Amino acid sequence: PVTAISLKLRLWAVEVLAVHAESELTGYGRSQSSLRSMVLCQLALEGKLPEFSELDGTEDWMGGRYPYLMGSAFLEWLKERHENDDCLLHLWKRVTAKKERSFQEAFQGVFQDDPEDLYDRFKAELTGEALLLEAELEKDGIEEGATWEYLEGYIGQPAVSPDGTRVAYVHRQIDSPSRLIIRDVREFEEQKPDPALDDPDDVADLPSKPPSHKEIKSLSNRNGIFPEGPRWLSDGNSILFHSRVKQANGDSRTDLFQWDLDTDRVKRITNGESVCWADPIPGTRKAVCLYRENGLNALALVNLDTGETRYLTSPEIKLTWQSPRVSPDGSSIAVIQRQNHLSKMSLVTIETRDVKFVYGGDREVILNPAWSKDGETLYFCSDKTGSLNVVSLNTSNEEVAFLSRSIAGLMSPEPLGSDELLVIKVHSKGMNLNLM
Repeated sequence: PVTAISLKLRLWAVEVLAVHAESELTGYGRSQSSLRSMVLCQLALEGKLPEFSELDGTEDWMGGRYPYLMGSAFLEWLKERHENDDCLLHLWKRVTAKKERSFQEAFQGVFQDDPEDLYDRFKAELTGEALLLEAELEKDGIEEGATWEYLEGYIGQPAVSPDGTRVAYVHRQIDSPSRLIIRDVREFEEQKPDPALDDPDDVADLPSKPPSHKEIKSLSNRNGIFPEGPRWLSDGNSILFHSRVKQANGDSRTDLFQWDLDTDRVKRITNGESVCWADPIPGTRKAVCLYRENGLNALALVNLDTGETRYLTSPEIKLTWQSPRVSPDGSSIAVIQRQNHLSKMSLVTIETRDVKFVYGGDREVILNPAWSKDGETLYFCSDKTGSLNVVSLNTSNEEVAFLSRSIAGLMSPEPLGSDELLVIKVHSKGMNLNLM
């Protein structure tokens, strides 16, 4: 419905006030996430923070998130600068009062300055803080690997094939359909010769990014199926993924699919089971996955031949599970548990369903577990240092080591060989795959 709020408030202000209320009520939420700091820090370092006119969103790959990312940070900065906990409430009241005011008038009456001018000051301070952080980290050395594959747009968690020769990931760009792409680890796309090399009076281009790894195969939208969360099966010739699809009754649910690389055939495994983010159990035709339906969360086990699904844990609302990864010997699952603002890295024994806590702290964000090839080490990301960094955990003695020192954070570690990791690094035009 059309209200005083929807007519007077800018879109970013409406969204931000909602996100702010979410965080105030729950003590958590998007405005308190380290992911926001990670993205804004990177944009600041590249000089790519959005202009005030772009806060409602742009067509950039991240433009739709500007109201949440930049807008929420701006209002928090205003609150700290104003030294009045009720300033946002006062803004809300001035916008919805009987007296007719524009958003700019309502804003200026609370914060005593033009919103665009204050926003420019906020951008300047944010950039200064990012540069200071960069200088501080450079003293001891920044460790975030080198660009392995330069990409623009969003990419999902990478998955390395069992023989270590191929990498699969989902790639989404604004001007092209989402694709599940497989690239060769060793071979590169053919490079066009530089004409400057034939002219002794010319100067050849210096490469601005590494050559792209050879694309072997890709799978895009097929009959309403959009691949997400690819994981290799043990045979190395097929990939398991999930997709949200419409059911016969019109509902939309997530189901599992298998893509056979030799035949290019996509086979549906489950039908209306609301399962996703599956990881195959090595040497079997079973996979561990997440069940998510109507707010309920559980770990589940799927038979990849029949599609039969059964719970490994009881479905709950308050406790959520994320990113299950099966150990190389197939005996246990590394999985993240979230409850009451607490993230826990836990190991679940598949046979007995026993749960063992191995890492985590209050309000610490933990993401993307991955096993080493020998099963002795767990890799994951933690924001304990202030930004998301890659962590290793010895599963025998639970010894923890931070492997990266990143300015704006890293995500989704995936072992490539015995001593290298692929990780995702955000930049202003998208996400890169870095090699550590």
